[in-house]
Amino acid sequence: MDPLSITVSSIALLQACNAVLHICYNAYEILKDRPWVLSKVQDEVSALRGVLEALFQLAIDDEKPREHHGQHSALKVLAQSQTNKGPLVLCSDDLRALEEILSAKFSKQPGNKFRAVIQAVSWTLTEREVTPILERLARSKATLNLAISADEVALLLELSKTSSSTANDVGNIDRTLADLTSQWTIQNMNQAQERILKWLSSIDPWESYNSAVHRCHDGTGQWFLKSTEFQDWRDQPGRNLWLSGFPGSGKTTLLSNVIRHLILWAEQDEVRRPTIAYFYCDFRNSKSQNLTNLLGSIICQILRKGGTIHSLIEDTFSSSTDAGRSREPQVPFLLEALELISRKHHVIVLIDALDEIEDRVESLDFFRHVHDTMGNISFLVTSREEQEIRQNLVGFHNIRIEDQVTEVDGDIAKYTDFRLQTDPSLQWLNDDVKSDISKSMQAQASGMFRWVQCQLDTLSKLRTVKAIRQSLSQLPHDLHETYDRILARISTADREFARRVLLWVSFAVTPLTLKELHTAIAIEVDMDYLDEESLLHDPSDILSLVSGLISITELGYVTIAHMSVKDYLLSPETRHSQMASSFALTVNGSNAALFQSCMAYISFAHFQQGPSRSSKEYLERIEKHPLLRHAAISWPYYYRAAIPNKDLTASVMQLFSETGNRKLFMSWVQAINADEFAYWDFYPRHATGLYYAATFGLTDVVEQLIKSGVDLDLPGNRYGGTALHGAVWRGHVPAAQLLLEAGADVNIVDDHLMPALHLAAAENDSELVELLLRFGADTEIRDYKGRKLTLLEVKVHDRL
Repeated sequence: MDPLSITVSSIALLQACNAVLHICYNAYEILKDRPWVLSKVQDEVSALRGVLEALFQLAIDDEKPREHHGQHSALKVLAQSQTNKGPLVLCSDDLRALEEILSAKFSKQPGNKFRAVIQAVSWTLTEREVTPILERLARSKATLNLAISADEVALLLELSKTSSSTANDVGNIDRTLADLTSQWTIQNMNQAQERILKWLSSIDPWESYNSAVHRCHDGTGQWFLKSTEFQDWRDQPGRNLWLSGFPGSGKTTLLSNVIRHLILWAEQDEVRRPTIAYFYCDFRNSKSQNLTNLLGSIICQILRKGGTIHSLIEDTFSSSTDAGRSREPQVPFLLEALELISRKHHVIVLIDALDEIEDRVESLDFFRHVHDTMGNISFLVTSREEQEIRQNLVGFHNIRIEDQVTEVDGDIAKYTDFRLQTDPSLQWLNDDVKSDISKSMQAQASGMFRWVQCQLDTLSKLRTVKAIRQSLSQLPHDLHETYDRILARISTADREFARRVLLWVSFAVTPLTLKELHTAIAIEVDMDYLDEESLLHDPSDILSLVSGLISITELGYVTIAHMSVKDYLLSPETRHSQMASSFALTVNGSNAALFQSCMAYISFAHFQQGPSRSSKEYLERIEKHPLLRHAAISWPYYYRAAIPNKDLTASVMQLFSETGNRKLFMSWVQAINADEFAYWDFYPRHATGLYYAATFGLTDVVEQLIKSGVDLDLPGNRYGGTALHGAVWRGHVPAAQLLLEAGADVNIVDDHLMPALHLAAAENDSELVELLLRFGADTEIRDYKGRKLTLLEVKVHDRL
């Protein structure tokens, strides 16, 4: 094929782009607010159309008679790739798929407001379908940019990656890896087994891996992959590695590169073929910082690849979900299960950011013993180099990135060159300027990937070569100075909004969407409704407020760009900085501020009217109040993370006390129980403040409610459980002890005839079992199935 084929293909693709964009524009007429993924579609396809237009013009020019006809050899390379699933063919396939999805969703007007709301809410289901297509389009766009830049060598390399001529071709790496890792989800598991796997793991590490692996660049990390330490660890079961490094040294990206390597390696090694499992302890997601979720996810991955579930896991799941309840698996059980299922074959486990796990003592206790108890598992963990971690990772060989700065700087050089070649905001520069940028980055990087990324982001916003050269002559010395300069550029009028954005993304217990964050930063504690005039004009304005310090994930969540940003905001240097002190945060003050904002939001006048009375009304409520679910569920966690004082406790008492606004309380109860809009009516009308205070472990609130004289034994949840049931079910020993000391009935049963003792014994919680027995719990009580304590109480009694 010749460049004429590119002209024809470009025309067809431009028409396909226009078709997709036309659907987007029509959709905006239907929806009041743009779903994030729809905006992402428009942005990505618009950018692709720009590249195609440039490619089309280049191909036209190449066809014109001239003395050196066909001199643009990169176009010939691109044309030849068309016979073998080249980027233009892949673009065509993906655009057609995208058009089909959008056409099915927005083929006609919804007809009424209720259907429009349903349509908007259902976009969360579409994001997972559309996101992979957008990722492939972005990759194809980058390849086409290489053709435009006439970089024939880079183009050949990139085309080798997207070729599908052979099953094991490295060029199809993104799709091959997606297929390999997604094999978890296509194992022949029946519905009962799938329920067990979902119970084991609430975290999907694929999302974190997929985000990080796209930051890996060809040829990087080879110093680690080719090292004797890594290859010995990979090939010999029972060896453990600890990769330590300073903040911003690229540990997460390097680990993702290792995971990619291991997945391909394991797939090719048919004789040994170890099981690969991984987990990211991500500061952006508090659930991923929990040891229970980490172990559950690892076990879930191993089980999916093995195809069977051990009876121990099935039995524990059954007891933990008895009578319609569902309590998360506990660490002792997970440790036993992991050791059990890893006995028969080699398992490789990779864990990123060990230092970000919340329960440091329990987590390090686990890793301290793995070397002796789990000989078939090879662990590779990353973290900052901290003395506490070093003392506990017994048997882990330590590789320090600080000792490999020269090799890391080589990776940084590859990353810098890639950015200069593919970033549209930097491509316009001539080779001399690009060379100066590359040399400046290499001269000052000192192994700091994050520092280089920030500098390139800053340079990409400059519009003249003079400004770029001036910036290169005044580069900040480290990340702290880099962040100082970013904050200094924020205008006085925007500084308060910027501070609130950083507060929320640094301490939110779950990531917020752009729409949720747009609402959150407009909340004032004395509001009883959200003043529309206090909102930013457009949610997307948030991204430019603190550009470089926050980022948006592929699923549309706004997060802090790097853990070093949070470290910077919490550092004493920032508190004493004349330039940035107004942005300084403290853990206690930040959690207290988010608690107050959430309490203000769920107390708005609208919610004081009581719960929604229909699904339509509830849908309209959550559409109008996008932060409702987050605020309702999260405020107890912010409250506990802060140091509660009289003012904070008084706010909770206003919501929970019997003399408070019952309608407001029930609006909150409805919101926390309606985890899906179809469950708008799935909440207990007899709910009590004492039950929820005990369930959330709000010990000081429980104490205040007891002193106020509330009935201790009233049912509070959907199954008739009392406050004591709630405290025991969630493992809150201090709250349970307060209730028992105040006279709560230790033997009272819920609607399933379950006493608190059965709940504690089912979870093998010896501390709670001992407490309940001390207050007279009856071991002869039978539950609704006629069972006495027959689950795990034997182990418990042996320890008493």
